[in-house]
Amino acid sequence: MTTGEIILSAVFAAYAAACVVIHLSLRAKWKRGPFVFPAPKSRAVYYLLSFTWGLPVTLGGCVAALVLVMAGRRPRRYGWDWCFDLEVDWGLDMGLFFIADSGGSRRLHDHEHGHTLQNIRLGPFMPFVVCLPSTLRFWHRHLAEKRGKYPKTHYDSVWFEGSATLSGKALTDKIGGYAPPGEERRKQVRRRRNAKMRFRAAIFDMDGTLIDSMGVWKRIDETFLTKRGIAVPADYAESICALGFRGTAEYTVKRFGLSDTPEDLMREWSEMADEEYAKRIFLFPGAKDYLLKLKNAGVMLCIATALTEKMYLPCLKNNGVDGLFDHFFAVDVMHKSKSEPAFFEEVSRAIGVPAGDCVVFDDVTAALRAAKTAGMKVCGVAEATSAHREEEIRSFADRYIESFSDAPLPGGGRIWKKR
Repeated sequence: MTTGEIILSAVFAAYAAACVVIHLSLRAKWKRGPFVFPAPKSRAVYYLLSFTWGLPVTLGGCVAALVLVMAGRRPRRYGWDWCFDLEVDWGLDMGLFFIADSGGSRRLHDHEHGHTLQNIRLGPFMPFVVCLPSTLRFWHRHLAEKRGKYPKTHYDSVWFEGSATLSGKALTDKIGGYAPPGEERRKQVRRRRNAKMRFRAAIFDMDGTLIDSMGVWKRIDETFLTKRGIAVPADYAESICALGFRGTAEYTVKRFGLSDTPEDLMREWSEMADEEYAKRIFLFPGAKDYLLKLKNAGVMLCIATALTEKMYLPCLKNNGVDGLFDHFFAVDVMHKSKSEPAFFEEVSRAIGVPAGDCVVFDDVTAALRAAKTAGMKVCGVAEATSAHREEEIRSFADRYIESFSDAPLPGGGRIWKKR
């Protein structure tokens, strides 16, 4: 080897070693507790560091930004960066520029902005300390989801992702730089995307999805268990949500060692719930209008519920929508839980529509995962008692809605989701 080659090899070895040391030291620091990459005191210093110490990533970002501008895209100011809002289901930092889902959350925008703060601190080490591991991790998770193996860890559980989110939020909070698209524009983006979802059949859960009934079951659970001297466990509602009426009764008897039979429990619950469902439980706002739109568009409408017919049918009649549905599937009749893919496979066969042409609306993670595994598209529905599961549902659902005004309409195009 020539002297020049030896020197070049030594430089590369030293660079690689430095990347490894930096990565491992920051990982160890993160394990001791979350941290942020502090922002410079002024925008001028921020830009100076971006075009000097952080030049490798910034230069690549400038080239990518130029290509996007030439393609007709226009960035908007976000904090001290510039953001290209595109119809994608991911984010990408490019130094002073970043790409984000135009309908995405503030967390996503702050996250990508935070990667720029990492860039001005890590400089030439950024591509291998953060960019490469982040890209590999994203695609590993993405491909795992495609195979039905959903990640158990949160996206921000590793230092280079978690610190980016915290750093970006700290900066935009400090400078008042959070400037998402106007709410009306966000609604327009959602409506435009809504018209691009392919489906011929829509399958709806009842409790917590179409009807606002979770408060009723909370009161029934409290009354029933308190009468027996038992406090309601925190995980009880989530444990029974996909089991069906009989399955819930059997689970309750076994879990609490009750002397009652499952039939006793079902009879007692029915006495408390039947009148509530028939007279005092109503659809969520916008649900009836959405059902009418789907019906007018020729979409087959189905109910898939853990309720008994004595509960769901009077409730639908009281809300004036029972005639809109073509099929009803109750867990107790099918003898399968909604947490089993076989439940949704049987639904697909019964209605004569391929699973890939069906979309399932539900607020329960287990039911959505089962429908997804069965090959159906799934739309998570925001509900107060399952709010802690939002990030998990978003990680695999084709859509997540907070109201039926955001719900998908049948049409052509691809399915998208938010990270």
